[in-house]
Amino acid sequence: MNPKRNHHILPRLYLEGFIEDSGEPFVWKFRKGERFNPGSHRNDNPQRISIGKPSATRDYYAYPNATDDAEFERIENLLMSFEQKSDRILLKIRNRENIAAEEKREFAFYINQMNRRVPHYRDAQGKRLPNAWAQLKEEVIEKFNLTDSEKRRMLLAVIESKIMSPDYIAKVHLDTIANTKESQVTDAIASMRWCFFVTTPEMGFITSDNPMFYSTDVGLLNPLSELCFPISTTISLVGARAEEWLQGYYEASSQLVKDLNRRVAGRAMREVYFHRPEPWVQTILGKA
Repeated sequence: MNPKRNHHILPRLYLEGFIEDSGEPFVWKFRKGERFNPGSHRNDNPQRISIGKPSATRDYYAYPNATDDAEFERIENLLMSFEQKSDRILLKIRNRENIAAEEKREFAFYINQMNRRVPHYRDAQGKRLPNAWAQLKEEVIEKFNLTDSEKRRMLLAVIESKIMSPDYIAKVHLDTIANTKESQVTDAIASMRWCFFVTTPEMGFITSDNPMFYSTDVGLLNPLSELCFPISTTISLVGARAEEWLQGYYEASSQLVKDLNRRVAGRAMREVYFHRPEPWVQTILGKA
């Protein structure tokens, strides 16, 4: 049997919350920096596509230079196991049911993994590597007592080129995914007060290729921290630390829907998804 090599960046069940119509597995994909020209062809924007396509990339979760079938599937299967534990909780929220404390913790992990599995996170890790290498380089020089020489400079250059390579960045990303069952980020998300805001399909929440929003300047532990995570076209989670927040389901004002959509668009790397080809989605994506 051939290994699974069509890896899903976003879970299909998650994207089903944003489909065009019940039973019709299609969403509208809006791309950054392009004019509004809706249709079903490759160059149309937004483009009407099956929910399997925006979330599938060949070998994205395969370790570089993988040859064994298991190496093509290991991270993909791991992510699927994470998803399956939270699928019933996702459906409960979409049905506007209350969730227990242990379910909240499990879904906090789901949100954390959604944040870590996407290309935006890998890209951000790659941008942090130069600073990490600058610190590591000094440790290498001291540990091996490397004197200044042409040989030392060549050795450090070889190490640096490997650390900055796409293959190494991918490996760091996959190792991060594989080792985050327990993390401070999950703890921080779970400790927030969760409100689920509800709107109509006519107004609607969007999602993106990087669906978890939070201010990286503020972080997740600050008293002013807020988190936004779209659940479906009609429900969005907002987590906060303000004591006056009461957890539950609440009707969202039109202004709040706009604000939450702007946040999601602002964190998108390349694309956002909605259930209809609305010009306003392209507008907020362009302003993000």
